[in-house]
Amino acid sequence: MTSVDGIAMGVSAADCETVFDELAARLARVVPFDASIFFATDPVTVLAICPARIDGVANNECYDYWQREFFVEDVNLFHDLAHAPRPVGTLWSATDGLPARSARYREFLRPEGYGDELRVAFRVGTFAWGIAALMRGAGRQPFSREEIALVTALSSPVGAALRRVTLDRPPAPLQPPKAPGLMLFDPDGELLSVSDEARAWLGELPEPPIG
Repeated sequence: MTSVDGIAMGVSAADCETVFDELAARLARVVPFDASIFFATDPVTVLAICPARIDGVANNECYDYWQREFFVEDVNLFHDLAHAPRPVGTLWSATDGLPARSARYREFLRPEGYGDELRVAFRVGTFAWGIAALMRGAGRQPFSREEIALVTALSSPVGAALRRVTLDRPPAPLQPPKAPGLMLFDPDGELLSVSDEARAWLGELPEPPIG
């Protein structure tokens, strides 16, 4: 049994949380990493949604992590990988071994003690149903071609598993809307005010996976 086959056997769980738990455990045996994030995504926008699995990344760093994803030009952005010919990329490869070219490395990975980062979009066709980032500590060897190839081969079976459990999940019961909610932000993105209706709508959302 190949490593790809052995790992893929762990993506037959009944929910996304279990898919991520089993995938991370099996993947760590053949592609070692020191920190990781796994997120389910909206297949159209590639925006991260619940559920998520985060290990080795402090909760207070997650906001800045996603700020960079949407507002800072960089290599291997998840949205780009979701539509690239190959759904996997590493920091070392994308920067020709000069990771300081990446703002994410300068502002997040290096200060947190990490070196190379491998990112993957779990795709079915042209739609990404999940994403992941695997990070290695500074001083460790960058991800190898063999490891990159293995994760690339997992993109489709893991994407299919995430798609299946997402579509099989029964929708939450909806309450009849009373009125639209209003949230007012300043130009810097700071929240200025929230209407009572907006608070009610926010209360319908599931608990976030991060602080």
